Amino acid sequence: MILKHLKETEKTSILGKQRKYVFEVSQDSTKGEIAREVFKRYSVKVLKINVLRRLGKVKRAGAHPTLRRTPLKKLAIITLNKDDQIKID
Repeated sequence: MILKHLKETEKTSILGKQRKYVFEVSQDSTKGEIAREVFKRYSVKVLKINVLRRLGKVKRAGAHPTLRRTPLKKLAIITLNKDDQIKID
């Protein structure tokens, strides 16, 4: 599964007014795969895709000074054609 879920925050709601939607995607997905998946799932034409890789935060684990890192997240900002829109349920 390439598209995990649609991110819904205050910042992404502002981007939604500009026809930009933010999805969390799998680590090994490419821009082409993401575009095909969005077209297949929502039947909209993708104009542009920007991909972000966010490193996980460093957290303390347990009582000892052991550190661990939370998982990496990959986000895709998808810009749609001016006539298209994704309906959010």
